[in-house]
Amino acid sequence: MKSKLLIIDDNEMMRSFLKHILGSSFEAEVVSSGEEALEVLHDKARTPQLILADFDLDGMNGYELLVYLKSSAVYKHLPVVILSGKGNSNNRINCLKAGASDFITKPFNPVELQVKIEGILASHQVQQTA
Repeated sequence: MKSKLLIIDDNEMMRSFLKHILGSSFEAEVVSSGEEALEVLHDKARTPQLILADFDLDGMNGYELLVYLKSSAVYKHLPVVILSGKGNSNNRINCLKAGASDFITKPFNPVELQVKIEGILASHQVQQTA
């Protein structure tokens, strides 16, 4: 069974691109905002194994969503990977300190992104069974 990913990006082309490149390996659901992501998370049948979120979202941005998830007893163990079109070191450091599993700068190599996601999921499964 494929692992479930929740992809959050406010750019329609990026959502389509990510769903296309990751859809063959993962069950990928896409939404355009942090608020929509919370709606998905509140539906237990749709809970993902990993969240891939853009940093620069309208409304609740990726960092704010990350902080919310990591402060929640229900979602704090859910791996979150942040994507950003800006290689701002402060944003990267803040996200990693807040508990992001990784911070990947756009543009990225699609194969590298998939390998990183697979590694995070494998590591997370090992931690859950330990």
